[in-house]
Amino acid sequence: MTNLLDALSKERAQLVSELSRDPRYIKLQKIDELLATYKRVPAEQNEPVKRVVRLRPQSVAAVKQPSKRVLIEAAIRSFLNGKASTHRRDILDHLTAQGLMGEEKNPIGRLAIYLSDMEGISGDGTGNWALIDQPNKANEKGLFE
Repeated sequence: MTNLLDALSKERAQLVSELSRDPRYIKLQKIDELLATYKRVPAEQNEPVKRVVRLRPQSVAAVKQPSKRVLIEAAIRSFLNGKASTHRRDILDHLTAQGLMGEEKNPIGRLAIYLSDMEGISGDGTGNWALIDQPNKANEKGLFE
């Protein structure tokens, strides 16, 4: 009887290990967690997932982090907020200090790509950038469209 219990325990541990690497199973765990959060899920539906999560909490996939582009654009908007206009070198220095840029082969060129692709900001053609939707001195002078 002990051999049977040991064999079953070993097989169960192996299955849990295999399932924890299966993206479908991880997705199922997340769906069950969401269902449990937003409505009461019958215990018999939620119980197996809870047991696996308790046994292998490191198997739950990490929450997806925002992309580098999203982080850089948010930092640029925050930096430009309240400023009339700012030169791209100052923007790059700020992003480098935050650890978001600076490792690129041509960081100022990469920043130019981010800036020109962003909505809600505009450049004056000489490297100065400002938020469009905020009233500022540069807009009053007609420098930004």
